[in-house]
Amino acid sequence: MLKWNYISTVFLTLFFHCNSQAIERTDLDGHFSTPSTYIAEGGANGITWRYTENQPNSDWVNPSFDDSGWQIGHGGFYDNSSNSIDDNTTPFDDTVWLRTEVELTHIEIESAMFWGRWDDNIEIYINGIEAVVKNGWVSTYRYLGMSDSARNALHTGTNTIAVKVNSPGDPGFFDVSVVSTPAIADLPVSGYSKNPQLNWISNYAAAALSENGIPAASLAITRRRVQDGDTQVMYAAGFGYMEKEFDTPVRHDSIFRLASVDKPVSFAALKRMLTGRMVKHLDENGNLDYYYCDASLDQNNPNAVTNPVTGSDLTCADNVLDLLSYYGAVNANEVSDSRAFNITITDILNFQSGFTARPNPQNTTEVNNYYSHLGITAQESSPTQLMKWYFSNNLTRDPGTSSQYNSDGAAVVRFLVGKLGNGLENYLQNQLLSGSSHTDLHIAHEYPDERVVDSSGNLREPWYLTHSAPFDFWIGLDDAMALAASAETIGVFKGIYGYGRNDGGMQGTQAVTSEFGKDYDNDGMEDYVLNYTWLISGSNFPFGQAESSQPDTQYIDSNLRIKLLDLPVTAWEPQQASSPCSTQSGNLIGDCTFTANGSVWSVDSYNDGSGYASYSNQELRINVTQPGAEHWYVQAVTPVATSSAGNYILTFQARAENSRSIVVNVGHDGSDDGNWESYYQEEIEITQSMKSYTLYLPKIPTDNNARLDFNVGNAGINDVFIDEIYLGKD
Repeated sequence: MLKWNYISTVFLTLFFHCNSQAIERTDLDGHFSTPSTYIAEGGANGITWRYTENQPNSDWVNPSFDDSGWQIGHGGFYDNSSNSIDDNTTPFDDTVWLRTEVELTHIEIESAMFWGRWDDNIEIYINGIEAVVKNGWVSTYRYLGMSDSARNALHTGTNTIAVKVNSPGDPGFFDVSVVSTPAIADLPVSGYSKNPQLNWISNYAAAALSENGIPAASLAITRRRVQDGDTQVMYAAGFGYMEKEFDTPVRHDSIFRLASVDKPVSFAALKRMLTGRMVKHLDENGNLDYYYCDASLDQNNPNAVTNPVTGSDLTCADNVLDLLSYYGAVNANEVSDSRAFNITITDILNFQSGFTARPNPQNTTEVNNYYSHLGITAQESSPTQLMKWYFSNNLTRDPGTSSQYNSDGAAVVRFLVGKLGNGLENYLQNQLLSGSSHTDLHIAHEYPDERVVDSSGNLREPWYLTHSAPFDFWIGLDDAMALAASAETIGVFKGIYGYGRNDGGMQGTQAVTSEFGKDYDNDGMEDYVLNYTWLISGSNFPFGQAESSQPDTQYIDSNLRIKLLDLPVTAWEPQQASSPCSTQSGNLIGDCTFTANGSVWSVDSYNDGSGYASYSNQELRINVTQPGAEHWYVQAVTPVATSSAGNYILTFQARAENSRSIVVNVGHDGSDDGNWESYYQEEIEITQSMKSYTLYLPKIPTDNNARLDFNVGNAGINDVFIDEIYLGKD
């Protein structure tokens, strides 16, 4: 049922847009649209549940279990009145066991999954088979997915659903519906693999995401050959959809909103600026307790910045309020608590500032009180106003005395990095990622009018205004891998924050990375160092134990690690192969080997580009006489007729006089109607050696006037050779 839509087994480069205005951002943020089709709806007027608060026998999940003595209730179930959504909802204490029956048709079985909200922990069984296990709460309704084994246990007619909810402390809540969501049950996949032995990863990852109800993610796998240090991205793919309408597939170069994973990134940036080092202090069990400042370390840090207040290098002992006052954010007479004068950089990096928490973003009263307290309107909100908020409220504790994880000190860190680094985005891109040539880390909602109102003129997401509007980080796999590669030195992603954010509110992205070595020749030395990096839109994805020497297979990342380590050494070197296009049925390409001297091909030129076609050795040579400023200024074109909509496969062989990039495109021929819509395009790197390339094209429409074009401009006088072209249905 799960299939990959366009994994490209080719030598591709990770090609990214150059500025945030051109970036296609995922627009999910974890706030999923309400399902359109309910098989069995929850809520006070929906599913009737049998339930008990007394632990039943172990066979309580089975269809044959007799629950006639249990009580009857409706969702949502709650153990605190503040969580009740209706007078007809049902209270419980700590733990509740529930059962119900749902009727399913054959069609519904293929796309059925759960939609709900829970607090704290939930287990769901279908006909006695485990379907969902989630630890931790969520504050909004979301998809829970369904395991493959549970889906296989479904049948037409009556199915038994059994649920256990455990909430060891207030508040607690449970409400679940059974819905039909084909889009998540069969996620599209976009990207590439450099070796066919890695192609299984697509189905593995897509199945794991579907089972957990995750609508968008990306995954990259790199390998470093220890002998010569050669490092390559062997696999990179996007999974699922860019937006809540489940229409546009995620690409391998799509970017995600990091949410709280921006904290370790921001903290790493500020630490990079310091003379002196934040040193780990471990508790009696060897776990990280907090960091302390050792100003004697890194005295010659070449990346240190000057504290404009002291005129000396910035240190972890420097005063935060002095810096904020220098930048005009907070004046001394605006400080309401004298203890705030003592807050240091060490305190904010340790979550020990004592700041009063920002308003609850979903509480209109608190948000309005925020504006009233500052004497501003929503449209006047800014990072500077947020700094004033923190210092014009009393602290909750003495600075430097105890840690309390929150977003408030992190907001101050981001503000200081932006001021000290000549712009937050500038510093992150050009300093923290210096030398990596990556350009896909951006700050969201850069302009006030982008974040204040929506298209109808209504206030858009007011919590952005009070907290993260100017600070949200959006990142793609390219920069995520760069950060992961430098994690040992700057502390990003790994260690204390190795698994990103378990976001109860489902407002952001998890970032997870793991690195491990493989000794293939049994000489006691690693031959390859492997790394995988995930970006996941949503929380409660079963990550864990990725750094353990004995991974736990119940976790997605640990199981992936085991599978990667089991691969033969040949999996880590690029390989490609292709069969002659003339032997493949259903080929839409005429003269695929150019035996007819390209009778159905032409080379078109636009603007200042020019070129012509020639044929020898049964291959097309695109002679570039003037490259022009864009790839499409010179292009080899042939008509194709996609007689039916669906997924297509494109394979071809290519080389160039000198290594260069080309853009391959399938789209509508606009010669008659002016419509040049592209259905799919990819930029790839080709070399002087003839190599085979495979692209998987998703959702190509029916179009009798479609065309395939190889765009070869914008790379100097550098001819391109094409052969063995196949385009057909997947």
